[in-house]
Amino acid sequence: MMKDYMVEFMFKGLPFHERTRVYNVNNRSEAIQAVKNHYGSRAVKIISAKTIKNDQCKDNQE
Repeated sequence: MMKDYMVEFMFKGLPFHERTRVYNVNNRSEAIQAVKNHYGSRAVKIISAKTIKNDQCKDNQE
């Protein structure tokens, strides 16, 4: 079953963190890998990756 994840990460060397949504992945590892592929695996440090309930995603998209 495909899930949506909220991945929190920080850019190495910078004192703040970012959050991004990753949609339709099979598991947490794929969500983390998608963020690392997009920003560069050496540029980011993953803080957390949590599933998002489907109704939360629909509310934010409307």
